[in-house]
Amino acid sequence: MLEPSRVRCEMRALQTHFRTKRDYVIGRLEEMGFKLAFKPNSTFYIWLDLSELPESINDGLNFFQACLGEKVIVVPGIFFDLNPSKRRDLFDSPCHREFCLRYNNYLLCWFHFLL
Repeated sequence: MLEPSRVRCEMRALQTHFRTKRDYVIGRLEEMGFKLAFKPNSTFYIWLDLSELPESINDGLNFFQACLGEKVIVVPGIFFDLNPSKRRDLFDSPCHREFCLRYNNYLLCWFHFLL
């Protein structure tokens, strides 16, 4: 078994590591004009609202396509929408104008994208 004090030390180190990444990414995204509905405190995903971007990229799917052209992968928000009975059109999703950004192990790639 692990020594409890060692576990707490490792836990604090990981929390500091991911907090640093989160704060950097959030700061750069806000400087670029993105809006966050909330600042995550226990995950390495950030949800961004795209509705204020130019019309050609102001929804998750078009933003995804534009990012692919720059060799950056993002996840359109509608990929997370639960609509099991298919009662609404995909583009009526409350997640249509959002995307999900993961900032855990790939921060160096994001440094390049956010510069």
